[in-house]
Amino acid sequence: MNDDNDLSEQFDLALIETLGKSKILENLSLFKQTMPNYLTQLSKDKMKETEETAIKLRGQRHR
Repeated sequence: MNDDNDLSEQFDLALIETLGKSKILENLSLFKQTMPNYLTQLSKDKMKETEETAIKLRGQRHR
């Protein structure tokens, strides 16, 4: 394994320990529900909507 993978695994474990398993599962469920709509919006050729959707996606990671 390279150092990036080691750090990633450590971060993931720390995140699970910090948030707890139920919160992680809740966030994954929300991600699964919202992602299809986000992908649809990103596939449109409208810059403002694409920008707004990208901002929403970035925010999903930090919930």
